Amino acid sequence: MGWALGWPLPLKETAERARRCGLAKKSWSDKRAREEVMMEIVRWPDSRLIQFVACEVDNRIVCTVALCVDEDAETAEEAKPNNLPPLKVAYRIIDLLDTDRDLQWYKDFD
Repeated sequence: MGWALGWPLPLKETAERARRCGLAKKSWSDKRAREEVMMEIVRWPDSRLIQFVACEVDNRIVCTVALCVDEDAETAEEAKPNNLPPLKVAYRIIDLLDTDRDLQWYKDFD
């Protein structure tokens, strides 16, 4: 088991955001639009530490953009941040996702 520190990328919400900010065309599928958001993050300088992880979010398995993953932690309380990217990367993700969710630990789906 493990825990990922980040934000979920729910398919519909992320696709809608991609279209609103001009990353995706309206004719693209939701999956393709979300992939474009993921590719945008990967293209940023200093994003090499970012991971995309399948996690449990609200009793569903959701793709999550993670600043770090603690693979040894059994619970969120035990999870510890490690090898974090620069803070500016986290702020860019928040801005890109336009999310109300706080940064938090999500259970990695193995």
